[in-house]
Amino acid sequence: MHSFVYANMLPQELANQFDFVTNKFVDAHFKPSQAGSLQGIDEIQIDLDNLRLLKSTYSASPTLTNGDYVVALPNNYRNLLNDRVSVASNCSSQIVLNRPTRPIGDEAWETTKVIPFTLPTAVSPISKILGNNFYVNAGGNVITSISLTYIRKVLNLDVVTSNATYTEFPEEVILKIIDLTRNRILELVKSDRTSTAVEENKNFGLM
Repeated sequence: MHSFVYANMLPQELANQFDFVTNKFVDAHFKPSQAGSLQGIDEIQIDLDNLRLLKSTYSASPTLTNGDYVVALPNNYRNLLNDRVSVASNCSSQIVLNRPTRPIGDEAWETTKVIPFTLPTAVSPISKILGNNFYVNAGGNVITSISLTYIRKVLNLDVVTSNATYTEFPEEVILKIIDLTRNRILELVKSDRTSTAVEENKNFGLM
């Protein structure tokens, strides 16, 4: 990447810009398509493949806290893809149901548990993320385990040793991020559209 930019930039400066663009690149994959988008299944699959090396799974036994079952999110957690909850029915400890949850906002968490049409059950537990914890409620039923599939945090380029291989993305995606980083640095340092260097916080809608 150094050949694409000004030679007087420090390696740490290049790494910081690369890390910034990388995180913006990952964020873009979680934005919903615009209304009327003609994006097809093939395009969606390509987007999913771009992040395939960042997908991780995590399972843990929760603790009961104030009627809700709680597990701490992994230290490298970034974005939740899906979850599965093992619920043991009160009527028989031999019946264990594996179910996805219904995500509920913090403001509706308590009211959802008392309204007859929305209350959580063994077949329809509710969940929320608060701070670094994942909360689940199955309407008084025992939850034995919680499994999460998520996107982990990207390893920053500045912590990769010189003899290491950067494998957070497929090779073609890394090349794309390098191009985006080059464009961003050229805009920040010297742009044909501006008479002077621009401020760091202006991104010109590049990402």
